[in-house]
Amino acid sequence: MAKEEGKTVTVKSSDGEVLEVVEAVAKESQTIRQMIEDGCADSGIPLSNVANNILAKVIEYCKKHVDDKIQEEELKAWDAEFVEVDQAMLFNLILVLNEDLWLVEGQQERMINGANVWNWPVAYDKL
Repeated sequence: MAKEEGKTVTVKSSDGEVLEVVEAVAKESQTIRQMIEDGCADSGIPLSNVANNILAKVIEYCKKHVDDKIQEEELKAWDAEFVEVDQAMLFNLILVLNEDLWLVEGQQERMINGANVWNWPVAYDKL
């Protein structure tokens, strides 16, 4: 993870959790990248609509995708496993990461292999 070294940014979830994240990792999220590029990271990046459990998953995803030592096929397999979450979690991950195509591809892969990926009922107010 050679790309991970360097400057860090502070990210704050909606439930008050504060995380120090290496900037290169944080920039894997298009939402966070835009805030850094707009100069909004100096006093921390508030993510007022992102709960800590979502933020933790986002950071996990970003760390994996910034790793320059991982092979493409291994990353695809990891992505497919990563999206084995309920519909509400997937929706929130897509919002924060702006990675809808990659995450949906992971779900499509599971569907091709016979999984019913939308079998988890989610209340409308949770989306």
